[in-house]
Amino acid sequence: MNPTGCELSDWNFKSRYTFPSCSRKASLKNCIFYNLHTSSDGGAAYISQTSVDMVISEVLFSYCTTSGSYGSIFSHLKSCLVSYICNHYCQAGSSSHSSMLYTYDPYTNDYNDCNFSVTTRCPPTESTNSYYFRVENGFIRGQSNNISHCNIRASPGIWFESENSESRWTHFLLAHNSGDKIFYLSNNRDTNFKIANSNLIDNAQYNNGGTFIDNADPMVLDSCYFYGNTFSTFCSDKSKMTATKCAFYSNSFTNDVPGTKYVIKVPNVFVCIGASIDFTIKHDDFILFLLFLVAIFL
Repeated sequence: MNPTGCELSDWNFKSRYTFPSCSRKASLKNCIFYNLHTSSDGGAAYISQTSVDMVISEVLFSYCTTSGSYGSIFSHLKSCLVSYICNHYCQAGSSSHSSMLYTYDPYTNDYNDCNFSVTTRCPPTESTNSYYFRVENGFIRGQSNNISHCNIRASPGIWFESENSESRWTHFLLAHNSGDKIFYLSNNRDTNFKIANSNLIDNAQYNNGGTFIDNADPMVLDSCYFYGNTFSTFCSDKSKMTATKCAFYSNSFTNDVPGTKYVIKVPNVFVCIGASIDFTIKHDDFILFLLFLVAIFL
């Protein structure tokens, strides 16, 4: 038997939980959702209340499945603060195998935070459905998150839809995932999404012709390390991708000698050329040489 109410803690849930009508606040703290199965959206939990601020902390979603969408939790809220959650071996029959963090107003400055959390093996085996993880609307922030060993044959793996230029994920590990696209960025206001101080390692396309980042909207990379990623192209739009202090090593989307490390230390350098495989990260010395030529002509 499950508890009832809007603010729940210290509970091992025996079945999927749908939140009742909550006035302003809801929370899940120190809870376990294990081996739960449903045909509804949100394999473990579901809340769709657009006037509610929610906190989810120290929660395990493990081996939860649905024939609908969102294998662990579906949340549609005014704001959401997630910390120390683990999505583990969750799977959906339609889309988004782990969490959906969704704020109601796309243009709001209300937070949509995910910190110190892990999504791994969602789905546990290769799936033809999209998304390991999806975050939409509000002021998207994240730090110290790990998404690893998630494998899909479709695209994309991670969907970020931000309407606020301050949105960012930092100190992020993205490793050993597959899909025809790892990231998809979407928004209505051409705002930047920033990933900083992060490691992106050994991610792979499922089919030839895959793009690591589908940046239909602007993206900024700052102090990121890319190693051993195998995709035909790095990104989809040169004009909307910039990088600062990023290192690239043994990725298949460069046409340089494998095993050679290239570093960008100049702010706001465009780092991809359309959807072309003829993408080369410039070596430090070459960048400095270009700056020298510019200085001469100035």
